[in-house]
Amino acid sequence: MILSIIGLVLIGVGIFGFFRRRTLKNHLLSLKLTASSTIAELQQMQQSITQELGQPGAFCELVKLRGKLHCKNPLTAELSQRSCVYYKSSITEKYETVEWENDSEGKRRKVRRTKTRKVNHNESQISFLLEDETGKIKINPNEAKIDAIQVVNRFEPANSQGLSISWGGVSLNLPTRFDSDYRTLGYQYEEEILPIDIEISVFGELRDQDNELVVKRPADKKQPFLISHKSQDEVVQDQEKELSNTIIWSTVCPILGVILLGIGLITGV
Repeated sequence: MILSIIGLVLIGVGIFGFFRRRTLKNHLLSLKLTASSTIAELQQMQQSITQELGQPGAFCELVKLRGKLHCKNPLTAELSQRSCVYYKSSITEKYETVEWENDSEGKRRKVRRTKTRKVNHNESQISFLLEDETGKIKINPNEAKIDAIQVVNRFEPANSQGLSISWGGVSLNLPTRFDSDYRTLGYQYEEEILPIDIEISVFGELRDQDNELVVKRPADKKQPFLISHKSQDEVVQDQEKELSNTIIWSTVCPILGVILLGIGLITGV
């Protein structure tokens, strides 16, 4: 039965992968077909359409932009304390615990395993301005896939007194345990941010809202909404690599799943 269950799970993973790679193909096609624009070109296009129709709010266009990120009132990242418009921070406990399992002879024995659990996770973002050599435009990053820069990645070993960290007006006490069945090894700190005044690439939908141009998530959910510190070419290359990897595992998993399911049904294992 175990092999049959594993086989069914792998088949399910393959089905998920089929839909995932279709989504990635659509995103990649959109990224390649959408022409790069300057902010001035888009502003002129919006003004022309507004004048032609006689009312604001009609302009809507998929765009590919590159420029510098600006924000007058940025966020402060929790761990690094750096100014940014987006951050994602986490603290993960690494520990050893004792579990019981059956050996090959069916006897119960203790096994020490290393595991992790997330004890703190925070993510925050705000709207900002993107500036190129021709002008500025507002970006609303809500629901965007954000490729940020990792600025914190460190591990602090535990001690018997525990660990305590603080940032801004927030403090967190991290307890430690040392006994025969549970031992805290330490805590992993990680944080990634979109800092201000860096060059970024944005792929999304430009809309005219209250006579103001804003880039936000496309109304068509099949279209990509990406914000990255990488160049436009690098973003496309990353999408191509992800699609290639998805094609591989989404093809291998169902084949292996069918094989295991067949073996499980035949042998009853």
